[in-house]
Amino acid sequence: MPAGGTTTVVRESGGGAEGAEECERDVIIRQQVSSWRDAKFRNILLLGFAFMVLFSAFQTCGVIQTIVLKSYFGDDASTLGYTSLAILYATLGVANWFSPFIVSLIGPKWGMIAGGLCYSLFIAIFLKPFYGTLYAGSVLVGVGAAVLWTAQGMFLTVNSDKQTMARNSGLFWALFQSSYVIGNLFFFLYLRGQEDITDGSRMVIYTVLLSMSVVGVGIMLFFKYPVVGHIAEESVLPVRDGNEPPPSRSPIQSIVDAFRMLKGKDMLLLSITFAYTGLHQTFFSGVYGTSLGYTTDFGIIRKSILGLAGVAIGVGQITGGLAFGILGKKTIRYGRDPIVLFGYLIHLIAFFLIFLNIPGDAPLRESTLQAYMTPKYETNSLTYCNTVY
Repeated sequence: MPAGGTTTVVRESGGGAEGAEECERDVIIRQQVSSWRDAKFRNILLLGFAFMVLFSAFQTCGVIQTIVLKSYFGDDASTLGYTSLAILYATLGVANWFSPFIVSLIGPKWGMIAGGLCYSLFIAIFLKPFYGTLYAGSVLVGVGAAVLWTAQGMFLTVNSDKQTMARNSGLFWALFQSSYVIGNLFFFLYLRGQEDITDGSRMVIYTVLLSMSVVGVGIMLFFKYPVVGHIAEESVLPVRDGNEPPPSRSPIQSIVDAFRMLKGKDMLLLSITFAYTGLHQTFFSGVYGTSLGYTTDFGIIRKSILGLAGVAIGVGQITGGLAFGILGKKTIRYGRDPIVLFGYLIHLIAFFLIFLNIPGDAPLRESTLQAYMTPKYETNSLTYCNTVY
């Protein structure tokens, strides 16, 4: 019995030691998982703030560049900004085929930094613009944008799991949409009361915008990538150890797969929506603001009002996003079709107000023609907000 009793005590003691070790190991695992999740959430916050600051500079640059170039080069350059933006987005469309391959080589963190620097270089061109550097910069930022957004998507995905993807995406886009407000508000307040954009004003505006873009890129240096460990969480992408980014297809394979996808009926129908969205994006980010700046009926505020348009667009986007985010559970039960149709109706109202308030030749040159209605500050502000949908 004593021997048996002793044996029993030893077994219980050993079992208790093993249980303690297992509990300690569980605690360590939970701490590691919690640490990784905290690091990933920190990455998402930094990502949102980096894009908010970077695009506060670039969105403002895009809205005002046509009238800035016309003020610098003269009437012959009244549509030069459109040409620059056309080159930029054409290059972006082509570069999107190759950007996944580039990001797979350098990783999403350095892909975003490289892309962000391209944006900064493009903004710097406006300190002393030349035709050659403007066209070259448009190509450069087109390539940089493709790499930046491809890397952003990969970075957002690897820092999210099935439970946090919706939250992280919403947080990022809320911060990103704020970019329309900051830079454009600065432009409106700085230029308010000035009838033209002088060389001195241009230098101040673009020095501020360049500084903002550099700060945005600087924030990207604090991204932690990869955030991985030996314990795999339930994530959207497989967890990979080391600095090796997720595998990527070759550019040729990406093109082949994309054209194969286009054969589907759903994708063909969606391509119509994609084309419309592109036209809408082009219009409110470049053409409409320029039209306001060229409409002489707005008087002395017609240049600075571009900034107000950008601010209102940002406010509209944030408001619309928050409204549908908060009411999403209620509206989704009727399907997504009513939301899309409602947005289309808002677009029609906005475009009709623009048609009534803006002269027909205002997108191309300084216009002294009369619109169907005398342009009003309040009506156009409402139109800006409507463009969110």
